[in-house]
Amino acid sequence: MKNTSGIYLLNKFNELLITHPTHTPDFHTWSIPKGESDEGDRDLLESAFREFYEETGLLLSENNSGENIFYLGCADYKSGKKRLQAFFIKDESIGREEVICSSTFTTATGIVTPENDEYKWLSITNRFERDYLIRLLHESQIGFIDNILRIISNK
Repeated sequence: MKNTSGIYLLNKFNELLITHPTHTPDFHTWSIPKGESDEGDRDLLESAFREFYEETGLLLSENNSGENIFYLGCADYKSGKKRLQAFFIKDESIGREEVICSSTFTTATGIVTPENDEYKWLSITNRFERDYLIRLLHESQIGFIDNILRIISNK
């Protein structure tokens, strides 16, 4: 089983950034910026930072080390071929910045397409937005939201 790694980013407004993979339905397909390791990556966390930048254009603060990074656990993809290793970061230096995906794939018809076609910043402390977030997220990742809520309530 291949590992992928990704980051749940919480901004200064307690909003999580989620991404919509291009050419997928709207509900239970949203996720986080994530992907497989490249040859030069030292570990899963470095892969997660690189993928986050490639899929969002956001460079996370250098202050995100040690006590600011939390490992949330893993979730298997439905296909059974991949496993997401998820990390969580709260970065107070980030607001509601515009997100741009520089990571692409080529469709069967030869069209180069961004990996993600939409992004949302959704509050995890506002019950209505959190419920909407849970409707959007891939089912295997919903448990991570409870873990994040526990982390931020203990800070």
